[in-house]
Amino acid sequence: YPCVDADLVAREVLLPGSACIPQLQAAFGTDIADENGEVRRRLLADRAFATPEGTARLTAITQPEILRRIDAALADAERAGAKLAFVDGAVIVGTPFEQRCDALILVTAPYDTSVARICARDGIAPEMARRRLDAQTPLETLRAAATAELVNDGTPEQLREKLEALTRAMQQAVVVLPSGSDLHISISGGVAWYPEDGRDIETLKKYADFAMYQVKHSHKGRMCDFDIGSYHQEAYAAQTQQDFALLLQEELVSYHFQPIYSARSGRVAAYEALMRVDLPTLHSPAQVMQLAHETG
Repeated sequence: YPCVDADLVAREVLLPGSACIPQLQAAFGTDIADENGEVRRRLLADRAFATPEGTARLTAITQPEILRRIDAALADAERAGAKLAFVDGAVIVGTPFEQRCDALILVTAPYDTSVARICARDGIAPEMARRRLDAQTPLETLRAAATAELVNDGTPEQLREKLEALTRAMQQAVVVLPSGSDLHISISGGVAWYPEDGRDIETLKKYADFAMYQVKHSHKGRMCDFDIGSYHQEAYAAQTQQDFALLLQEELVSYHFQPIYSARSGRVAAYEALMRVDLPTLHSPAQVMQLAHETG
């Protein structure tokens, strides 16, 4: 099933050229964006989360555009035939989008653990991390709205057990479609661990996505950890296919004629024609022939 990353959408809303940026500058200062229009996200966060009024102002400016883009992504998924979709977002409860959700899975951690994780991830002081957490919807409100809660407060092994239990529970759930028919859910998931697999959210999400798609193409309905060896193997395979296409398009080959001498007369009796590929990733004829066979 498709999954819309609300955090990614929120980042896109702050890209240069966004209509939200002039409004944010009016509210929090023109220096929150540099001369190229890039938003200084940490400065914006420090100012917006300093007071409840600032947080509310930030939400009022950015949330409508974020929700509009999420709605558009969900509409695209529905037109493509998806009967169910997921939205991964930190701010759903208390927004107009909450009413569109059939179920809400809440992921939590103890307050001090969350502070430490934010400091390690973003390189900020504990005071700034606490300010961000305190600006969020109260935990009691989130729990009251949630269908299920996943507490991430232990070791990776303990979290894996909780993920598997949640997967089993969701696979037993049934969603009633607008048509009245039942839809049984089968969930595949990929997991990337901090800090073993990556130290920033973009890398972790990329690796988790890779692990998820590996599951979907092998054993659906399971959780799978990211494996760097498989990732490099897939990346290398993709690169060699791209290079093979470039070889054909640009004719990146050179030809050599190697003489074959007669042992009896010592003269050249024939020539062997050799083709060399001028690309470092395609270094053997067998590899080129295999790619040619695979691509038809």
